[in-house]
Amino acid sequence: MKVVGITGGIGSGKSEVIKLLQERWNVAVILADEVGHGLMKQGGKTYRVLVDYYGTQILNEDNSINKDCLRNIAFKNKESVEIINRLTHPLIKEEIINKIENIKKDTKENQCPPFIALESAILQEGGLDSLCDEIWYVYADEAIRIKRLMSGRGYSKEHCKQIIEKQKSDKYYRQLANWTLDNSNTIEKTKNQLEKKIADMEKRSR
Repeated sequence: MKVVGITGGIGSGKSEVIKLLQERWNVAVILADEVGHGLMKQGGKTYRVLVDYYGTQILNEDNSINKDCLRNIAFKNKESVEIINRLTHPLIKEEIINKIENIKKDTKENQCPPFIALESAILQEGGLDSLCDEIWYVYADEAIRIKRLMSGRGYSKEHCKQIIEKQKSDKYYRQLANWTLDNSNTIEKTKNQLEKKIADMEKRSR
């Protein structure tokens, strides 16, 4: 069973694409952010290494991690970002490998999904690209991304632009990916692109 990496910038509509893949094609999905959040809960692997490294200053009164406090400490400069990535990324990758293996092991032949979709905005930075047989880039025009973020998250236009400027460029994602999905238009146009792509994948796998 192939693993397809799904990546792209904020506001590109990765969640929308994942929902389509689940509902239309019954694709098995792993969300890297969700895995990371799970490991940060009390007793989780990244919880332990973060508390060991940063101390109890990053904890709330109930001993859960204060994400705002952690963010302020760990993302204040490039060196700090590299430290937290070095602490957490290998553990997240290890957990994702376990999830991939479990999906493959637990899936019955007559219920086999066409592939596993691994969604992450930082596939390469997290070392997750090495787990993928191919990578899809979910693209959307910047104006569309800003509109989505303003509508869905209540961000100001200026804040949206600041976030997008800090993320990887369109050129970076296109060089990383094997295929680009244009998600700038209607859901039907997105679905049509996916139908052609998946039909081609199925044809090549026969």
